[in-house]
Amino acid sequence: MKTPDLSKLPQWAQKEIARWKRDAAHWQALAERRYTTQESDVAMTEGAGEIALPPGSTIKFRVGADWEHFIEVRAIPWRTGQKAIDVRGGASIKILPRAGNAVAIAIAERDER
Repeated sequence: MKTPDLSKLPQWAQKEIARWKRDAAHWQALAERRYTTQESDVAMTEGAGEIALPPGSTIKFRVGADWEHFIEVRAIPWRTGQKAIDVRGGASIKILPRAGNAVAIAIAERDER
């Protein structure tokens, strides 16, 4: 397919297309960037392996019928050299203890708030 001659377009359209190309290149580079678990404080498990996400990432889970019911999780600085998990919800959240090293987090029902 022949590449269109953009020089025949108005200046505003040429600038807009150039901006789209820059934006596309930026997002493509981010999508192709691979982090190691040593570089990042966030990783997701997939199968038997881990995939590191960009450092400081916030992970958002939809836990209801729509995105109004969500839970966000991220690592935050805590004590010197340590981090804690910051959890926020789209509504009131409840923490359900499961074991000494595990909890479940859910959106509280109206009568539990």
